[in-house]
Amino acid sequence: MESVVVIVGAGPSGLETASFLSYLSIPHIILEREISSSSLWRKRAYDDLQYNLILPYLSGIPDSMPRNEFYVYLDAHVSTFSTDFRYGRVVESSCYEATEGKWRLEALNILSQQKEVYVAEFLVAATEENSRGFIPRLPGYDLANSGAHTAVVVRNPVHVLTKEMVSFGTSLLKCLSITRVDSIMNSLQNLFYGDLPKYGIVRPIKGPFAHKLENGKNPVIDVGTISKIRAGDIKVYPEIVNINGSDVEFANGVHKVFDVIVFATGYQSGITECLEDYQYLVREDGLPKNDYPNHWKGEHGVYCAGISRSGPTNGSEDARAIVNDISKVIRGRKKVDPPTL
Repeated sequence: MESVVVIVGAGPSGLETASFLSYLSIPHIILEREISSSSLWRKRAYDDLQYNLILPYLSGIPDSMPRNEFYVYLDAHVSTFSTDFRYGRVVESSCYEATEGKWRLEALNILSQQKEVYVAEFLVAATEENSRGFIPRLPGYDLANSGAHTAVVVRNPVHVLTKEMVSFGTSLLKCLSITRVDSIMNSLQNLFYGDLPKYGIVRPIKGPFAHKLENGKNPVIDVGTISKIRAGDIKVYPEIVNINGSDVEFANGVHKVFDVIVFATGYQSGITECLEDYQYLVREDGLPKNDYPNHWKGEHGVYCAGISRSGPTNGSEDARAIVNDISKVIRGRKKVDPPTL
């Protein structure tokens, strides 16, 4: 199967890319490993999670919506696309064929168990930052054989904010620099929480918004945990270095016995698993090799959407920039001015 563009991933960034391509009438296919779009939000998000979505050319859409309304909205919206959706396709390999100047992808159809081949001039990796659960490998404990699917370990240095602080900081970013907003956020953290390092919680050197932009790490939203830590109801330990049965050894040499161990280490990008020639686009850790704001473009017509580490708004910016670039290349061959978004 050949198309002008192949998008891998039908999450929000992949759908936004498809929406822009549809608007400019550029043929494209979406390959999605699950049997529906936005599977992370349908299957793994908690019910009261709010999502801020930017999809083009719609009016009357609220700024944010809860999880259950979010994917209903998506289903209604994608029905208007001129997109060839291929659900249940697990991309097993993709590489750039220099002689043809095109990308070749091999995917397994999990419904028919048949291998399929897709060819395109442009490839958009929209697997996003949270496509794969991150399960740490710890000495003395084989998580895979134990059937563990979630994880909890002590965090690295982290910012702690209330949801009101996050909302306030996001509003300030519209008129102030990140440096200034982070300074205000740090002052608020000191005012609300005082000396957290004495409880084992260390703040990163960079402020919360700069830390998110540079390292992709969100601040922890406090919903009462800090008060329990202060009261001694929750004990903070450093990094786990070994697990032996119910005995857990920490980086400071302390051993503790626990009845249950829960790993909540979140998700990470899985782009390098399906993209053999990932060096054209990302680093070994699956994050863009180019710095923001040029992170979305690789070499030989490959792009990434939604892994800028800057949240959903930047995922929409990625999609817009990618489609504008594709349009420019296509129209340039025809020597006509490309339409822009």
